[in-house]
Amino acid sequence: MAFAKVSEPFEFNQLSTSQSDIFQMFLGPLKEDLEALEQNLPELIQTNSQTSKEILDYFFLQKGKRIRPAIFLFLCQSFSYTGSHKQSMACVSEYVHTASLLHDDVIDHSPTRRGKKTAHTIWGEESSILVGDLIYSQASEIMTRTGELGIVSAFAKAISCMSEGEIIQLENIFNLNLSEEIYYKIISFKTASLLSATCKTAAILSGLNKEETETLESFGATLGLSFQLLDDALDYKNSQDVLGKKQFKDLDEGKVTLPLILAKKQSSPLERSKLEKIFSTKEMLPEDKTFIVSLVKKYKTAEESIQIATEKTKTAIVELSRVFAGKNELDSLKALALGLTQRTH
Repeated sequence: MAFAKVSEPFEFNQLSTSQSDIFQMFLGPLKEDLEALEQNLPELIQTNSQTSKEILDYFFLQKGKRIRPAIFLFLCQSFSYTGSHKQSMACVSEYVHTASLLHDDVIDHSPTRRGKKTAHTIWGEESSILVGDLIYSQASEIMTRTGELGIVSAFAKAISCMSEGEIIQLENIFNLNLSEEIYYKIISFKTASLLSATCKTAAILSGLNKEETETLESFGATLGLSFQLLDDALDYKNSQDVLGKKQFKDLDEGKVTLPLILAKKQSSPLERSKLEKIFSTKEMLPEDKTFIVSLVKKYKTAEESIQIATEKTKTAIVELSRVFAGKNELDSLKALALGLTQRTH
């Protein structure tokens, strides 16, 4: 598997590769695996109900980003794992993500996701929640077929963390005093835990040793954190057309993310007073969003969040370089980290 050589020391600001080229670098060689994934996703989960079949097809017959299974397949190919569980576990990583989306959309009362109606607006909240449960349970059954308790444990822990992260987030809706510590806990639980389990699974199936497996598990967690930090920052920088989803959706739902936390810290007493008044109403008017966005722009906290994501990824790369020093897989892992850190939407 050929990847562009990433020179040492690894400096993000020295790279001129476009974002599309970076993604192509690690997604291109996975074309056949990703095509097989799209075929398997609607087929591996069995159901006897028409409603479940319709919801499953609604999600899986349209192509999405498939970030988690793509990363899993990328790692399997990097470490030469071609065993019988490669495709099924790639599906599991997407199934767990999809089940969480079905639940989250009900909790958030979201009418759309990436320009399409959410399942609960078409089939009802009860059906969406139950199909989410169905996906979780069948994904868990697929995990057991690997015969690897470590894999089952990793995903069980991730599902638990994702649920708890959602609860903590709900506890802090319209909480302007949300601390960085709690914010990081939320995104660690909701986003990083699943990517961590995904990377650990690829390591276990590839037969890596304990230190290598733990390093990839940690690498996945860092990628997840960085990915969410970027997502939260880009919500303030990009238009709805670029994002593919409604801009400022988090603000509408009263969710406080890092750009706002950092902007509040740097704001003047008058600006802070206005912020407090806005959040005390538990309602986000258009003029309120305009003011908040202006603060984030004034103090450049979206850019600061992106820089934090970059630094976290650099730290993960240093650890990868220590554990995988001299191994061919190191360049592919660096390319993967770069691709996610440099994304623009």
